Amino acid sequence: MSLLVGAGDFGIGQIKHQAEASAAAAAASVASANAVVTGVSTARPSIRPTLLVDFANADRFDPRLIVTRNSIGTCFDERGFRVTRQAHQIRYEHDPITGRRLGALKEAAATNLYLYSGEISAANGWALSAALTSTLNNAEGLDGTMSAERLTVGSVGEVFFRRANSTNLTIGQNYTRWGVFRAGTSISIAFETNSNIYSMADGLTKTTTYNLLTGVISGFTTRAFMFPLRDGWYICGRTDEALAASTIGDRWFVG
Repeated sequence: MSLLVGAGDFGIGQIKHQAEASAAAAAASVASANAVVTGVSTARPSIRPTLLVDFANADRFDPRLIVTRNSIGTCFDERGFRVTRQAHQIRYEHDPITGRRLGALKEAAATNLYLYSGEISAANGWALSAALTSTLNNAEGLDGTMSAERLTVGSVGEVFFRRANSTNLTIGQNYTRWGVFRAGTSISIAFETNSNIYSMADGLTKTTTYNLLTGVISGFTTRAFMFPLRDGWYICGRTDEALAASTIGDRWFVG
């Protein structure tokens, strides 16, 4: 059995889907701007503004606007591919399924505590159970290249992988752990949280299962999410509050 994992697509920190989450607000803003242009708005002057900012529809970026970001960043293009933009370059986020532009992508600063998130192997600090092997660059990833990893289930036993956090968690801080997966012969991925590290109402370990064929989440679903991408890929994850200052990582089980 096997499962595909997107290269560089593991994280612990804050998830970056503000653009998708605010798509409705962006659409409303565009409608208001169009009303101004056509002179049918009742709440604003019926003249064309000097500066009309329409990130969801405009093909030209007004040079009077300045984008500040000190590092490269990624986003989804109109084909559903994940692409990289250079520092200080605007990122237009698109719906990875329909290709519809959602607007300009803006993210809060965040740090990924999963080091070597695109190379799941013991040599890079990942703990893999004896029943699981990882093959790098074995399938087409979200960027359209052979960048995805294949996780293969061999012998009988627990089938999981885990990465220790690069630094202690901060007590009381919310952390989002996520990964990008596609079904192979294995059709599900399960995420298990250590109850001694993250705050749970009953103090028990909680497991969330993601079905990569149906897109359905089961088990512990509180603050869990599953977003569809192109060609059967999904972003799967969950947000929990840290209860202890620990570097112990959560376990991901291949089903």
